[in-house]
Amino acid sequence: MRIPFGTGSYKLGDSAHFSAQRMVNCYLEQAPPGSEVEFYVRQSWGINNWATLGDGPLRGGDVVRGVLYVVSGTTAYLISTAGTATILGTVHGSGKVDIRGDETNVVFLSDRVMYHWDGSTFAIITDEDAPSTDWLENLDGYYIGSDVSTGQFQISANRDPSTWEALDFASAESNPDDIVTGIVDHGELLIFGTESGEGFYNSGNSDFPLERVPSAQWEIGIAGAHARCKFDNSVAFVGSDFVVYRLSGYTPQRISEHSIESRLKGAADKNFRLMSWTEAGHKFLSITCADFTFVYDVGTQLWHERQSHGYSYWRPLCVVNAYKRVFAGDAISNRLGELTPDVVTEWGSVLRSSGTCPPITDDNKAVTHDRLELIFESGVGNLTTTDPQVMLRWSDDRGRTWSSEKWRKLGAQGQYNKRAVWHALGQPNSRIYEWAVSDPVRRTLIGATLETERGEY
Repeated sequence: MRIPFGTGSYKLGDSAHFSAQRMVNCYLEQAPPGSEVEFYVRQSWGINNWATLGDGPLRGGDVVRGVLYVVSGTTAYLISTAGTATILGTVHGSGKVDIRGDETNVVFLSDRVMYHWDGSTFAIITDEDAPSTDWLENLDGYYIGSDVSTGQFQISANRDPSTWEALDFASAESNPDDIVTGIVDHGELLIFGTESGEGFYNSGNSDFPLERVPSAQWEIGIAGAHARCKFDNSVAFVGSDFVVYRLSGYTPQRISEHSIESRLKGAADKNFRLMSWTEAGHKFLSITCADFTFVYDVGTQLWHERQSHGYSYWRPLCVVNAYKRVFAGDAISNRLGELTPDVVTEWGSVLRSSGTCPPITDDNKAVTHDRLELIFESGVGNLTTTDPQVMLRWSDDRGRTWSSEKWRKLGAQGQYNKRAVWHALGQPNSRIYEWAVSDPVRRTLIGATLETERGEY
């Protein structure tokens, strides 16, 4: 029989009985026409160090007018296409930094304080009417944030982020809940509250230019200020009900599974941070907190996990598309890395890929597992890693306890006929298998087969 590794990560937060399947640092890929399988499991891209900046950690990054800007520790930088860093100034605080800009300005929001770079001068914005906001956006030259003390959103003077007027504010109109965050998409400002959301457009009104779009409203709140991002020509967000949605027009559509929602609701850290990027043609949406990182693949509509070595979550605090490359800012160091298929480490650390299959059972009857083969791309060793191996272990109580680890070779360089096979695996009533590869070599799982026979009933 075929073992369906690669169906996703669906471990329920409150029960391991129904499924303990996981995919960590790997995901499903459709095979080319004429291949021996329809799908295979491929490794996630590694991260190669590209630039080392200040004292770290990396707290934010974005592209303005085609130029990459990042904040490392308390220093703001402009990064050239060659990776050369130019110091712009000091940004105080320790939280995530939002970076927005227009034709001539770049604004850095750090711990509710804004800093302004006009191409020659870097300075803190001291206007007393500027909002104390947790988020920052720009629409048609207006900088926008919501004041935490009033629950209303404010706008700056057009293309002048240093000037704010106390009367240039508005409230969410369709529902009386406080504003949590906002995002600009397709030329509109989408405002998210604790219980609802709605859209605004630039009407050009001289008194206050942002007016509500009559049809743009939904009755689902958001989980936090950074629990949203642009994704696949739309906007995705974690709702106040811990369901993950993407907007179809102005209608939230659920894209999460019950298992993901259970983990979100049960997380000790609910400061969810969303990011999106494209990797090997896959459009990904990630949700990160201190407890985990889940990644949604729009093509397969499956979820997998990302996890950095020694941590319960994936290290990047921000992922930025710049200079026709994909960059990641390290949340625990001063390094800016590049996501690339050419390396199988993260900033030099181990990148461990693993997969756990759904329970294998025949109506809970005893079944002898005679032979299991994991069909990997073999002969992947190299001059540095001459003897790469794959680990197998199993659980007969749905992931509560595990067997000892059993290792097989993936083949030295050129050993293309090497096979990873295990024999005489016992007679369980129900079993799940887990494989893992930590060696810095390519790990492509083409398939898995299990030979069984029924035992005595």
